[in-house]
Amino acid sequence: MMVKAMANLKMTASVKPTSFAAVTVFTSFAVSILLIAISLFMMDSASSDVSRIFSDAPIDPSIWLLIGGIVMFVTSLPACVPLLSTVQNKS
Repeated sequence: MMVKAMANLKMTASVKPTSFAAVTVFTSFAVSILLIAISLFMMDSASSDVSRIFSDAPIDPSIWLLIGGIVMFVTSLPACVPLLSTVQNKS
C-alpha cells in the first residue's frame, strides 16, 4: 500500500512540473516572436521615419524591443526542442 502511494506521488510530481515548464517555455517563445514583430512594425512607423531623417537611426524603443525579442527567442528555442520531442514521443 505504501509503495503504491509513493509511486503515485512520484508520477504526479514528475507530470506537473513538465506541463508547467512546457507552458512557460512556449509562452516565452510566443512572446519573443511578438516582441520581434512589434519592433519591426515600430521601425516602419512614421515617427521612426522622422527620427531617421534627423539622426539616421530608428527610434530607441524599437531597437530595444528587437534586441529583447532576439535574446528571448535564442534562450527559449533550446528549451523548446526537448519539449517538442517529448510531445512527439507520447503520441
